[in-house]
Amino acid sequence: MGRPALPMTSTTVLARVGTILIGRDWQRPMARLLGQLHPTGPRETMDPRLIQRWAVGERRVPDWVIPKLSELLEKRATELREQAREADDLAEQLRQHGLIEPPLSEEDADAVAGIYY
Repeated sequence: MGRPALPMTSTTVLARVGTILIGRDWQRPMARLLGQLHPTGPRETMDPRLIQRWAVGERRVPDWVIPKLSELLEKRATELREQAREADDLAEQLRQHGLIEPPLSEEDADAVAGIYY
């Protein structure tokens, strides 16, 4: 079962998206992400203080931000689905075949032996 639904205010959405895409300390990286997507043209970053003001409700989140956040979430979800498929495939290969190690060269065998002895 998923998390209970939170009210869909711009501040809760911004925090949830930031945490999902970036992690706990999301505000400064979010400023860089949104800077690249700014409607008047890409820039290296936006002022991180502006993102912080949005996050606490001191400033209104501009209308262009929420659709961009949706696009970023969709892109990340696609990447995660692909990674999940790759993980499933690799797990299945390991279940079926285990590891097949190529023989070590003499030089590699000496290097490995040096680690353990």
